[in-house]
Amino acid sequence: MALPSSGNPISILDLAREKVYDDYDDPRKPLGSLYNSAGVNKFPFPLDGKSWEDGKGGRNMVLTRDTGQGIGVAGSGNSSLKMACDGGSDPYTYTYAGNDDYDNIVAATTGNTWTFSCYAKTTNGTTTTGQLFIFEADDNGGYLAHTSNTIFTITDEWQRFEVTRTMNSAACENVQVRLDGPNAGAIVNIWWDGFQVEEASSATALTMNGPFSLTDLVEGNDDEGSSVDWEATNTNSASEPDTSTPHAMSEWYDYDHDAAPAPSAQILLHSNGSDPGTTDSYSFSSEGVYGFSSVYRVVISNTAGSTNIVGNDGDFGLAAEGADVTPDNYAVSTSAKTIAVQYATFYFRVRRDIPAGIGSDTVTITVTPAGSGVQTDSIAITFNWNTLGGE
Repeated sequence: MALPSSGNPISILDLAREKVYDDYDDPRKPLGSLYNSAGVNKFPFPLDGKSWEDGKGGRNMVLTRDTGQGIGVAGSGNSSLKMACDGGSDPYTYTYAGNDDYDNIVAATTGNTWTFSCYAKTTNGTTTTGQLFIFEADDNGGYLAHTSNTIFTITDEWQRFEVTRTMNSAACENVQVRLDGPNAGAIVNIWWDGFQVEEASSATALTMNGPFSLTDLVEGNDDEGSSVDWEATNTNSASEPDTSTPHAMSEWYDYDHDAAPAPSAQILLHSNGSDPGTTDSYSFSSEGVYGFSSVYRVVISNTAGSTNIVGNDGDFGLAAEGADVTPDNYAVSTSAKTIAVQYATFYFRVRRDIPAGIGSDTVTITVTPAGSGVQTDSIAITFNWNTLGGE
């Protein structure tokens, strides 16, 4: 947990970062955005350029979504737009002048000043060049005029670049933008992310718009007008925010975004993998010999350490092995046996000496995984015997 000490200011975005990254100081932003005309950033998908590009493609390149290189967290849903330049000259995206309303980012009029900014990088020490373009377009999305920035150098570290234009065409009604790779042509990969289009003379801090609410964070939605698709709250956390309103910042004090499900045990029959439930029974007719149960298979989910297995009746013996599907290393069943952590699956069975006469005895076997808040599983195994030859 990384929330600041009492008395220090904290914003809703800090909570959002804490929810996603377990670190409110992390400069990366919350997950992907939807269009929100009331917000500063008019770009439709600031952290998901592929959704913006939406199959338009580009000249001398292939565009794909890459969840491993985003300015957010790999695998979290955030992704960068990967531009694989094929060596042809002047590669660029087909995201402008398509006479297509979908190319339009936001409405604009003559005299407005707009800035387009984004982050770019290569990998593994590679350098290349690129440009950003910002376009004026008419009411049909048709090209009118543009501004491009000076060719910049892209390295294997994320850098932010920007281009600004004051709209001067009488027919201007929309803003469109374009990404360019190396003009001279090169076989190189470029990643783009953190897109922002704003009415400003220069780029301001990347924002996911707003407003944001605690309800958005708790419920993982945008019902309160947020432009962010919040991830669902991880209910595996021992201190997840409650579902009652009004919500409070204190609900996030011990929230753990990465909390895994608590370890759990499940007892199954080895013969067919079915769940025997909470009871099982066996019948015997010969005295002076050991009676054996079937072999049970135990599956431990989310192992966090050694597993404990124990019975509650000293007349039974318990055999439990991690690698042997027919365990025969018996101990008194009231003595705990430990199964090594590497065994997410192990096997057990019980035995009892069958005395003369008619009788019944039950042992309850309980399996307890390591960890906190674990889910145990138990089964009551009954041995019935009649060694009197039918009497």
